[in-house]
Amino acid sequence: MDSAGTKRFRRPVEFTASLIALAKDLPAVELPPGSVVIADLHLDGEVPEDAEQFEALLQHLAKAPVLVILGDLFEYWLGPTQARMPGSLRFLDALRRFPGKIVFVPGNRDILAGAELEEALGSTILMDGFVGLVGGGERVLFLHGDELCISDASYLRLRKILRARTPRLLARNLPGFVTRALARRLRRHSAHTVQYKKQKAETGQDSQFANALVRAAGCSAVVVGHAHTFQETVFADGSKWYVLDAFGGKQDALFVSAQGEIQFGHALKSS
Repeated sequence: MDSAGTKRFRRPVEFTASLIALAKDLPAVELPPGSVVIADLHLDGEVPEDAEQFEALLQHLAKAPVLVILGDLFEYWLGPTQARMPGSLRFLDALRRFPGKIVFVPGNRDILAGAELEEALGSTILMDGFVGLVGGGERVLFLHGDELCISDASYLRLRKILRARTPRLLARNLPGFVTRALARRLRRHSAHTVQYKKQKAETGQDSQFANALVRAAGCSAVVVGHAHTFQETVFADGSKWYVLDAFGGKQDALFVSAQGEIQFGHALKSS
């Protein structure tokens, strides 16, 4: 194999090794009965209906002691300048009013979120996911899910770039006109990507890597979003992998029952 081929081969190996190492030391978060986990709302500040639906959702879930959002809360997030836009301000105000604790794991769409979102959440963004403690100590791994797409080398490169210090600093200093231009381009790209996922039903998530992360984190299950289609997989060792529907699907939320068990259903089902 030539040197270029060797580099292409090693990238996923290095990536998976780094995430397995991270999984061993992720923060733990208590998820008491009544907690709810959602993902992939893809809120767009240019769509007034999105703000109305988000406010209604948070009101509906107001009794949840902990609300977990597994990334792609926004269609895109480009830093502090976006936080000052009218549509974004409405989203942030809704988050501030939520009475419970909010735990946020960024997705590929909102990886550039920082202090401006943390202020509204009232908590630190958990960049690499976390281990949820449910039912008196059962350990469940929570991730956005894009990290499972290990066969897409170009995406892994982009993911590494967006998480690096320099691009994040640049994003935090973008002037308004640049942010708006990028937003328009990202919106067009997003519409194409979401439609492709629906038509092709292709997620690119690797089940073997999901199992490896569960084992590394010492968990009984892993719960992710990103793929937009509910899935339940039971591995040979008895551990499980769950993928949530995108918001609006029949199984777009995880609920922690009064008995401390995890259940799945619609986020807007009767409480």
